Amino acid sequence: MKIQVELNLEDVFDEAIYNEVTLKEEFTRSVRLDVIRELKEKFKNELMGKISNPISGKLEDIARESIIDLIKNASEKKYKFRIDYMGEELTVDELIRGRIKKIVDDNIETMISSRAKSFVDELRKRYDMAFATFIVDNMRKQNMLKEDKIAELLKDNPNEK
Repeated sequence: MKIQVELNLEDVFDEAIYNEVTLKEEFTRSVRLDVIRELKEKFKNELMGKISNPISGKLEDIARESIIDLIKNASEKKYKFRIDYMGEELTVDELIRGRIKKIVDDNIETMISSRAKSFVDELRKRYDMAFATFIVDNMRKQNMLKEDKIAELLKDNPNEK
């Protein structure tokens, strides 16, 4: 095993003066502390790797089994869900259907209102056009309108709402 230690000699010298020890004693102490620190770090990393790999594998297996169980029993088995501050036991199927129903119920009024408004606007435009055509046709039959003005009167007015 090879350990590499790097020391700043100015720091070693300053520490020797501060601790009132010889340069040799401070140098020995600094090397010892750095070697111990390096060994701790190396063994900690190795140990964590040896411990965490089997644990990670086991956790993945447990998670995979739980997911498979959840999917397999989604429509039959009851699970406890916390919905709107109340704990309820539902199947996953019931939970999903309930959520979809809530979303649809919340948005259906807005969707119907929007569709009705656009339908009414379209009917209003058609009625206005039919009424205008009726008036222009009657004016044409009574020779109150020239032929070139008929097309101009019946074209869509872009300023109209």
